[in-house]
Amino acid sequence: MKRFTITCYGETKSYPESQRKEMMDYYLEGMACCEGSEQERYAHIVADLAAGMHHCFDLSFDERVWMKRSNGRNKKI
Repeated sequence: MKRFTITCYGETKSYPESQRKEMMDYYLEGMACCEGSEQERYAHIVADLAAGMHHCFDLSFDERVWMKRSNGRNKKI
């Protein structure tokens, strides 16, 4: 069975592919209820889910690259 993961606030959870739409709806609702950086985190996850990514993050691509290059030092999370 195909699965995807979502990492939000440093916690990673795995879901079956059949729950992708449900999780997208969940994070879309979160976007609608929040403002600022929290809304931005949810927007990153929704974009990854919509793109069919297997691992969805609450960080932008640039933030992910920064984290990888810094080896996790000075974490932005």
